[in-house]
Amino acid sequence: ALSSENSIHIFSHPLNGYHGKPLSPKCTIQFASSKEKSDSSVSPLLILSAQLCCHHDDSLLVAYGSIVHPAFERLSPVQEERRVCLVRNADCDYSVAVGKRSNLQ
Repeated sequence: ALSSENSIHIFSHPLNGYHGKPLSPKCTIQFASSKEKSDSSVSPLLILSAQLCCHHDDSLLVAYGSIVHPAFERLSPVQEERRVCLVRNADCDYSVAVGKRSNLQ
């Protein structure tokens, strides 16, 4: 499940068995970017889409970054880690300019 806080939550429960309520995720994944090489602070990256892959066991295809120039990555979540924050390098910063269109005559 992709949440509005830019987190991917991976759930697993038995279909016909008992599960506690509320259902808690077995793994939570977040993406962050390091803008400055010397700066130790990170900023969150926008997660555009996440999809489970049928061909590989427990792998996840994630699209993150800018809508103009997205990055794709295939992940295999580690079962022992409940919260994972992946820091990726933000090579370029794209911005979309929105303005009033002028009429050319």
